[in-house]
Amino acid sequence: MAVKIIEKKQEEIPCCAYVRVSTKKDEQEHSMLLQESYWIEKLKNLPNRKFCGIYVDQGISGYKVIQRKEYCKMIEFALAGFIKEIYTKSIYRFGRNTYEALETIQKLREAGVAVIFETEEINTLTCSSDLLLKLKSIFAEQELKNMSKNVLFNVRNRFQKGIVPIFHVYGYDLDENKKFQINHDQAKVVQLIFTLYLKGYGYDGISKELNKLRINSPKGAMWRGATVQKILTNPIYIGNVLLQKSITVNGKAKPNNGEATKYLVENNHEPIIDKETFECVQEEILKRSKGKANHSRTYSLSKKIICGNCGKIYSHVINNRIVNFDNELWVCSLKNRFNKSYCLSNSISDTLIKEIIVDAYNEYIETPYEIKAEEDLQSRNRDISMVLETLKRYYLDKLITYEQYQAESQKLKDEQYQIVDRLRDNKVMSLYKKPTKKVSEFSDAIVSNHIDHIVIDGYKVKVIFKNLQEIVKEFKYEHRKYCKNY
Repeated sequence: MAVKIIEKKQEEIPCCAYVRVSTKKDEQEHSMLLQESYWIEKLKNLPNRKFCGIYVDQGISGYKVIQRKEYCKMIEFALAGFIKEIYTKSIYRFGRNTYEALETIQKLREAGVAVIFETEEINTLTCSSDLLLKLKSIFAEQELKNMSKNVLFNVRNRFQKGIVPIFHVYGYDLDENKKFQINHDQAKVVQLIFTLYLKGYGYDGISKELNKLRINSPKGAMWRGATVQKILTNPIYIGNVLLQKSITVNGKAKPNNGEATKYLVENNHEPIIDKETFECVQEEILKRSKGKANHSRTYSLSKKIICGNCGKIYSHVINNRIVNFDNELWVCSLKNRFNKSYCLSNSISDTLIKEIIVDAYNEYIETPYEIKAEEDLQSRNRDISMVLETLKRYYLDKLITYEQYQAESQKLKDEQYQIVDRLRDNKVMSLYKKPTKKVSEFSDAIVSNHIDHIVIDGYKVKVIFKNLQEIVKEFKYEHRKYCKNY
């Protein structure tokens, strides 16, 4: 009698590789292709491994994880159980931000996912190398800072020599030598902007006029006040270029308000605006900003009223034109900035909205509001988690396709998000103490203490209180102006 030994088939471990190059230069592209071919050959020949592809981020810095889309996708799949091993060349390629790199590795360890760094010969799942990882991540982060310093040194060195970097700006084109050459059609628009400002128009007023004339903005969309302001304050239109207007702090760009040296390159190119006009505009900007600071005022309803038509915030404005309206109005900021063709929302007088708030507040006090039992929500949340685990098992056992798994799990996750929102809302409501005393007149305390926000949709005013209870009131067209018996 012969006994034949049939060895147990070992389960294949799903694995992938991660490749990142930080620029899109030719040599880096060549490096990326070499890395891809290297990992394909290596992982496909590893025993008991199931090759799940290569995730590649090209031309992206390693400092911020959120910028690396393929990396984020890979981590998501790994945490979901579809990848068990991640191979990469070195810690330097995996991540340069110490905190984010260690946090991600820890999450993967807890999920049973190994990250294998080939150069350092580290497997994060099998060896206790947290300290080594931290040290090497710190070294990698320091290397990034040193590289950034070198780049910054070279940039500032060019600035000091008056070498202007190549960039595009409204009003100019670049000739064959990459020098600024006036675009006459756009130059006329720039001149019009400066002329209108000296005639008394503001940033938003100028943008309205340009939109009425159907002139495309620098980005091809609608003109906005901020775009007009940038043009009015840019010395490039008098032939000068101001360098290092912004600096990078902790990976984020911010305006240079004196933290670093600025460099002004004068007479770099042909001007569109004469210096006298430019200086007059700068003086007028300073004069208006001082006047605005002296007369600024905040209101209790500021940033509380939302347009139900476009979603923008309502602004407080003074009415000096429409006779049948109150002196103080609340208007959708989009409609106010441009015109009614951009938003068909209704304006409402300050007096009327306050009367409506008082009525809604008193009705809110008398109206009970039931909270759905938290136990039911928690129970449903647990049921969904169990179904999600079952779906994952079905997919790993190849009983359903990945597309089916993704579609069904997304539906369940959406429901979970809604449950989490309801649980959070219940917590908010349990912490909030509902008032019991009615009021006869409006006060700022009603808004600050009890109202979350207000939505104006057509002639309906929906007041949402801090326990998320809603009271809806209506006003008619003829009552847009203040009318006591609305």
